[in-house]
Amino acid sequence: MMKWRQCQNKDCGVLFTHCPQVPGQRYCARKECRRAGKRAWTKRKLASDPNYQQPENGLTERKIEKVISIQVKFLTRYRYLLRPV
Repeated sequence: MMKWRQCQNKDCGVLFTHCPQVPGQRYCARKECRRAGKRAWTKRKLASDPNYQQPENGLTERKIEKVISIQVKFLTRYRYLLRPV
């Protein structure tokens, strides 16, 4: 027998049946609620795990500069190819 749970998203609160593979599921399947669950998890993880407190996406200043330079080169070439002849 499936138990009903109430979604923990403050804007939702709908009753849902949780996925059997996720016994601790606290948010329903709506897109907004999944996002709210992800935000809550990230907030808890940042507060409790010192290893996770690195730059969240793993990009250092050097990597960011490299990505930006690659994007600039691509856009320069792209604009050159699109110019009217």
